[in-house]
Amino acid sequence: MNSISNNDTTAPILVPVEVAGKMLGIGRTSVFGLIKTNDMETAKIGSRRLVYVESIRALAERARANQV
Repeated sequence: MNSISNNDTTAPILVPVEVAGKMLGIGRTSVFGLIKTNDMETAKIGSRRLVYVESIRALAERARANQV
């Protein structure tokens, strides 16, 4: 199997803003907007701002739940 499961220890916990945007199909500016409104949880490591993958999944689930 080539897919990464939730239990796989090699699955990333944090991803760069650009990757978060690609996962959601949005751009960097939109990701930073979601970070600013606290819709995505991040960590700063050195000078890099990284997004928690679980936060990305939670945002997608909230978006799914709000669809009519």
